[in-house]
Amino acid sequence: MGKLKFFGIMAAVILFGGAGATFVKSNDSTLVAIDMLFAGPYAFPLGQLILLSFFIGLVIGALLCVAYVFIQSLELRKAVKNAENYKKQLDQLRSQTLKDAP
Repeated sequence: MGKLKFFGIMAAVILFGGAGATFVKSNDSTLVAIDMLFAGPYAFPLGQLILLSFFIGLVIGALLCVAYVFIQSLELRKAVKNAENYKKQLDQLRSQTLKDAP
């Protein structure tokens, strides 16, 4: 199931990238002025600006997903360690007789 999701996501990325490339080719002449706070206005073609925004969002989303998976793996490791400790405690309590139990 994981490979199917991966191929679906990659197909969507390729589809949107292709649509963006087509959009870039058709909108090369439309310039958009971006005025930064400390720098002068820059003129970018609209298609390139939209495609660049798409890929920046893709990279940021991928980095956030990797960070989330890393955090989840750390939490899983901690939960497994706690489960092993509780299992040891339970086994010790099962081995004690009723007289020795607290």
